[in-house]
Amino acid sequence: NTPFRAVGAAIALNVILDIALVGPPLSLGLRGAAMATVAAQIVQFAVVLRGTLRRATKAPEWRVSVFNANIETTKKFISTFIAVTGVYLLKNVCYAVINARTASLEMMQLAAHNVAYSVWVIFSFLG
Repeated sequence: NTPFRAVGAAIALNVILDIALVGPPLSLGLRGAAMATVAAQIVQFAVVLRGTLRRATKAPEWRVSVFNANIETTKKFISTFIAVTGVYLLKNVCYAVINARTASLEMMQLAAHNVAYSVWVIFSFLG
């Protein structure tokens, strides 16, 4: 839950700050988009750190089962790992293509792209 909340908070803050800093009346352009992104990343880090520190006192329960794993458990783990890794790699390829395309955008188009990309990230985490 913590990573999802962290990403959600960062995306929401980034969208709000992009609208406030890039467009009128401030019209900071690319500098405003950069400031919004940095602020969102700081919030995301803080949320993850807080969640991590809350759980630091609990002992991980998975450690015991790793040493007692049988062949079926190992097969399930490997198949899940491969599926999750495949989805992760495909999402990163999409991200690379999107970023390569945005290099040629003008400032307002880039700001609009940032908002659209944030929405895409939300749905990619949900799907």
